[in-house]
Amino acid sequence: MDAKKGDLGIAPVESHRVGSLLDTEKQPVVNELVEKYGQTQRGLKPRHVQLMAIGGSIGTGLWVGIGGYLSQAGPLSLLLGYTFWGIFFIWPTYLCVAEMMAYLPVRGSIFELASRFVDPAVGFSMGWTYFFGTSMLVCVEYSAVAAVVEYWDSTTNPAVWIAISMVVCIFLNVVAVKWYGEAEFVLAITKVLLLILLVLITIITMAGGNPKGDAYGFRSWKDGAMHEYYAQGPAGKFLGWWSVVIYAAFTIAGPDMIALAAGEIQNPRRTIPRVAHMIFYRLVGFYIVGALAVGIICSSRDDRLISAIADGSSGAAASPWVIGIQNLGIGFLPHFINALILLSGLSCGNAYLFASSRTLYGLARDHQAPKFLMKCTRTGVPIYSTTVVSLISCVTFLVASNSAIEVFFWFVDLTTTAFIASYCFMLLAYIGFYRARKAQGLTDESLSYVAPYTPYTPIMALVLGCTAILFVGFDVFSPFSLRGFITSYFAVGFTAVMYLVGKVKYWREGKGVVSPKNADLVTDVIIQAFRLRSLERKGFGLDDVLKMAEKRGKGIVYIDLNCYGPDGYYAERPDSSRLPTLHRAAPTRFAPLPIADMLAGAVGVIDTMLALRDRAKSGGSYHARVALTAVDAVQLEEEVGLYPSTTVKKIQDKYKFAPMTPDLHVEELLYTLSDSWAKHSDILHRAYTVEFETAWGNSHSILSPIVQYEDESAERKNEARQRRYHRRWANGHFHAQAASLRWIQRDVVRETANISKYTCGFTDFPIPDKYPVYLSAANFQEFMQSYAEHFKLTEHISFNSSVQVVNRNSDDDGWIVQVEKVGTGETESHPFDKVVFCHGYQTKRVMPIFPGQDNFEGEIIHSQQYRSPEAFRDKTVVILGLSTTTGEITPQVISTAKKVYVSHRSGQMMVKRMRKGRPTDLLISWRRRQITQWMAKNIPNLYRYLAGWGARLLSSQFSDVKLDPEWRIQSFRNPTLRLPGIIQDIVPHLQDGSLTSLHGIKRFLGGRSIEFDDGSVVDDVDSVILTTGYRADFSVAPFVENSKPKSSGYQGPDIQRLYMNVFPPKYADSCAVLCYSVYGKNNGFSFSDVMNMAISNIWRGVSKLPPYEEMEKWVDEHQKWVAANWAREPHLDVSMVKQY
Repeated sequence: MDAKKGDLGIAPVESHRVGSLLDTEKQPVVNELVEKYGQTQRGLKPRHVQLMAIGGSIGTGLWVGIGGYLSQAGPLSLLLGYTFWGIFFIWPTYLCVAEMMAYLPVRGSIFELASRFVDPAVGFSMGWTYFFGTSMLVCVEYSAVAAVVEYWDSTTNPAVWIAISMVVCIFLNVVAVKWYGEAEFVLAITKVLLLILLVLITIITMAGGNPKGDAYGFRSWKDGAMHEYYAQGPAGKFLGWWSVVIYAAFTIAGPDMIALAAGEIQNPRRTIPRVAHMIFYRLVGFYIVGALAVGIICSSRDDRLISAIADGSSGAAASPWVIGIQNLGIGFLPHFINALILLSGLSCGNAYLFASSRTLYGLARDHQAPKFLMKCTRTGVPIYSTTVVSLISCVTFLVASNSAIEVFFWFVDLTTTAFIASYCFMLLAYIGFYRARKAQGLTDESLSYVAPYTPYTPIMALVLGCTAILFVGFDVFSPFSLRGFITSYFAVGFTAVMYLVGKVKYWREGKGVVSPKNADLVTDVIIQAFRLRSLERKGFGLDDVLKMAEKRGKGIVYIDLNCYGPDGYYAERPDSSRLPTLHRAAPTRFAPLPIADMLAGAVGVIDTMLALRDRAKSGGSYHARVALTAVDAVQLEEEVGLYPSTTVKKIQDKYKFAPMTPDLHVEELLYTLSDSWAKHSDILHRAYTVEFETAWGNSHSILSPIVQYEDESAERKNEARQRRYHRRWANGHFHAQAASLRWIQRDVVRETANISKYTCGFTDFPIPDKYPVYLSAANFQEFMQSYAEHFKLTEHISFNSSVQVVNRNSDDDGWIVQVEKVGTGETESHPFDKVVFCHGYQTKRVMPIFPGQDNFEGEIIHSQQYRSPEAFRDKTVVILGLSTTTGEITPQVISTAKKVYVSHRSGQMMVKRMRKGRPTDLLISWRRRQITQWMAKNIPNLYRYLAGWGARLLSSQFSDVKLDPEWRIQSFRNPTLRLPGIIQDIVPHLQDGSLTSLHGIKRFLGGRSIEFDDGSVVDDVDSVILTTGYRADFSVAPFVENSKPKSSGYQGPDIQRLYMNVFPPKYADSCAVLCYSVYGKNNGFSFSDVMNMAISNIWRGVSKLPPYEEMEKWVDEHQKWVAANWAREPHLDVSMVKQY
């Protein structure tokens, strides 16, 4: 498809407008259009996930059920069993799951990865097995709640308490996921605090801190550290230990919670590795220390414990923790601990209802369960899946006819095998993932987290898990117990049956075991919306992805998304990570998203759909580059900028975009765009119409590297909906002529102002509200043009003229202005009575001279001469200076140059344009300047302290950025004498190595070599860009006198003798210089505004200037003040204005 002017289709590779077509091996790919039933949402924050991982699986088994195994196996066996299972099985499983889910945080569950990397039948079996296990765990916790309540009330039917716990857990699961996260956060904290409390009680009481004063220590171990079970002698002790290992498999869980929550975690690639690093400490600190503590505080031969187990006692009555505390004479704690155990049971019931419903949702999404189970509420809750799990949990009402503790252990046996099998499937999926990585060249550096000791640890854990499944019911054969056999091995048979069902299902679809080289590590759509070349360093560059796609024999769609152009000023802006959200076509909220961003996202969706369509027709891989700078088509008030609240309201009222999340399937976003635009903008609706074939078969996923992985699929709801979709997109070819898309191309490097609109403008003509907080060059040009038109100034402006020099006339009673006509070279002279210079004297480039500079074979230019980064393509560039201009030029040059260095002798105080929602320049005011200048003169020590505090305050905006001391950025000079710089955009490049910080230039060595102050040398330098600023240039006004301050030690430049930096004392009645300094003011606009009014009043006779002698005296005093400041900062702008 050719990209004509105004078209946004897939364009030739050399075009930067939108797209390019890159062919790999041609292979037809069937495209599936997906009917959505809603989707889960990423509402879980890092703190939720941390507590879910730490406390989500700490259930009543650790408080109540553990007593039976303490009595059966002994305290040492209990400790060794928990340690063995936790370290050699759960820990490796945790880490392997964390590596996979940090890379591919899929929705639903990890069984999807088993399908992708091992065999779809394995994923099918794993999903249903895990669903069975989690459903039974819900029953476990409901029955445990009933057992705990029986400690207080043995008369009420347990079914009542089961019903109440069901209602509570269902309620917490049907509200928005963020509220589920908050509830689980609180409940998990309760469990963690309970365990910490019990361990502390054990430590204190064993040392004698109890009412009896009994320092019992490890006395309970003397009753037998390891008990015989099911056999005599060493074999019996081994089997006692093994029974604990099997129970630990039920008690210790958690890898599954990470996998389930991955699809609903905000920023999973950062959160999951953090959780993974805590796993070992969690295992040791909670389960292993807990197992040790319970064996200390309660004897395995305690009569009350043995009696409670024999009688089937419930709750705290059967808890070894409570029995041990009661034995010490502490009477008030059992009820308190029983209450906490009750909350623990509710927490686990809540967590596993979440796990089970999300698993069923994932099965439905992958066509492995009825599709109606995908239905989600607007808050992201899979409502039908939650309902099904709730109905299954009703089997817990069996408690009504049996002992609560007896039913509890039935469900324990059913659950244990299912969970061991599920974890073995997770390990098998990881082994497949590992083999695929190696086969396709996906390096460790491409992953945000890499599990240690792989692949040996997952293989070891897998062997251990299979052994545990084989011998999970070793004690049911002699004598044979049918009930025990069924509860122990039912999950094994269920898993085998599900595998056979899945094998038949996928055999009919032509799918089988996945080979490593064909495993899908890439998915269908890659979104690149980050700083240039960042994905290459992560192994996700276009070439890398194409190689992986070619290996698996399936083309991909690669989207480069940047609102302001692939090589434009904003191509490397730090907040570009929000663009994948916009690629999903519509944000969940509008402010502060510029319209151009939103439309770039919309066009990105359409380009994705076009590429998927063409891939379905012809195969191959597709590369689209979306780059829009301004969009008129939305027909709103602003083109580019931050939306004010009034505009946000108008947008929301007019367009009514449906609530959307960054993880919606691309087809559904086209629905949203079309629906809203068809209602309110027929032109826009027609402009964004796409012809798209309704070919059904395979789903399309979205992988946004470094952000999140998305994979949503479902089948069409009914034939009517299918016809609606086909009719919608069959209206014609996509075109955008009516969308009025245009580029703003400017020949200046600084596209955005350094001061906000609140400190710009004039008192009689303020900047309109429609402009963004920081005006672009185009905005400012438009504003100045409207200013000139408003006051009818254009008729007084001589266009295409350049002032060459201004002098006194021959009679010394007027002025002669000599101008040159641009383009012709002709000069003209014009007489004037009065002259005001308003051009600014910070116009002459500062061009430092270095030894050997004349022999340098490369080019040396000033930033004023910089026009485009293309001039530096494949060159080695040194940028001298560390200023705002450096921050603007450097990211652009990096995008094209071979290597870039930044050379500076002192650091810089970094500031952001916005601080706490307000422009940073509002911190600078006339009053604050006056106060600080007075303090600097009269109480310098306090002044220096406060200046340092202010610098740290501004630097605190970058607390999330780690600054390497070798960069020397923070070694800035006095912030009150040196302007801060907006240079934060260069920090990511210093971090990733695409930019190197060097000391100041010492000399040029000849050829293209440069030596720096620290003695280092860089060879083959092609270009040096000086971002050294400007200085005063009065060559146009030679009549202005210069002098040096009458102060010893001053070695700076001559200073113009201007009264109040405005009036030449000799010609104050007819000449004024409004070339304000950039220092010593709030901003140039307000300074010039006030001075214009002052000059007008003086020349109209309203106010008077002092006599000539007093003006000269003021100039002398002012120059002394400048000299004193210059001594502290030699690079000071000596034309600065004194303010008191």
